[in-house]
Parts: sequence; structure tokens; C-alpha cells
Amino acid sequence: MKLVHPEIQTVFQFETGHFPALVIENPTFFYRFTDDLCRQYNGESGDAVLSSDDHPVSISGNLELHTNFFPFEINRKNLITKITSRLEKQALSAEFYERSQHLLGDIENLLLDLAFQDDFELEFSKLSMSSLLKTAGIYLKEDDLPLAEKILTYMELMRANALASVFVFVNLRSLLDDETMENFTATCCSHEYNIMLIDNREYNKLSLEKRTVIDSDLCEF
Repeated sequence: MKLVHPEIQTVFQFETGHFPALVIENPTFFYRFTDDLCRQYNGESGDAVLSSDDHPVSISGNLELHTNFFPFEINRKNLITKITSRLEKQALSAEFYERSQHLLGDIENLLLDLAFQDDFELEFSKLSMSSLLKTAGIYLKEDDLPLAEKILTYMELMRANALASVFVFVNLRSLLDDETMENFTATCCSHEYNIMLIDNREYNKLSLEKRTVIDSDLCEF
């Protein structure tokens, strides 16, 4: 996959064994570039173009943009919705169908018995595995992990559920030391996660990064 922007000469390529990093020292352009990604992440139009096999793909639904890490939450609506949908399909599979229907029948009988006590007549048009799973309030257990490990767990879940192909982190290096970043990026590359780091100042270069710098005068090198 590739990411390009009309005001940047570099083509950011997501390759096995490396990851792109962009340092933008000009505050105005830093805001404009990240705001463009943010708007597209939220489904609006913009200038940056993400492509796969040289064919443009929507940033929304393919690229995850992370600018806020306080706190970094794994339980996000799109992920929980996807997991709930998978559980529903499993409940209707041959392995679990009989148990699922038996459970729904027990719940319906319980409601009918409760209603009988007050002489009600009830129908249950919305009683299904989907409604039951939603009522259960499903969420992922979040252990008290360090930030880098929590992000790695989140990326694995997002990829396993086909919810993102690229993960972009803005100013993550201001929160993690060099050793942690080395381990984090090495793990990302070994697991073939497509990541990109965007920072507003230079840090020590990491061993697997391909860095582009846009300085305060908008010179690119």
C-alpha cells in the first residue's frame, strides 16, 4: 500500500520489514496534513490518497488515525460491533445452533411465565441472538498493559476483524522512549502491520524507519 499527498514529494510505501516516518517541523503544515487525514478518516474528502496495488482506496475504513492516547481504549464501537456480528454467526452455525435456539426458547418461556403472573399477553418479535448479544453488553477485557503493548493488541484485533490495513500514529514518540519504540516498531514489522509515524520534531532514528523530514521552511529531505 502507498500514501501520497500533493504537497509532499515522498511516496510513503508500506513494505515488509520497514515503515515510513514523517517529521513535519512547520506547525501550519503539520496541522493541515494531519487534519486532512483526520477528515478523511471520518469520511470527508481530502487531498491525501491511499492506494493498494496502485488503485485508490478510501482512507475511511482502511486507515486508522491515532492522535489521542489518553487513554488508549481497545473497546471501540466498530470493533465491538464486528466481534458481536461474528459471535452471532457462530451462534447460528451447526455447532452452536441447537444450544442457541434452546437458550432463546428458555428465555421466551421465562418471559411468558412472568407475564402469566400478571395476566399479560406478550409477543417477542425482537427476541434473537442478535438482540441477546447486544443486551449482554459485550466488551473486550483490557488488562493494565503498557501503552505499546495495548496498541499492539488493538492492531491485532483490528486486522483479525478486517477493520484496518494501515495504522498512523501522531506524536506517539513523545510518549514512548527510544528502546520501547525500537521494540514496538520491530514487533509491528515482524507481524507485518502497516504503520506510519508522524511527529512534529525529530527524534533518534529507529533502525527500521524510512524517514522524511519537512522543516520549518517546508524544505523536504
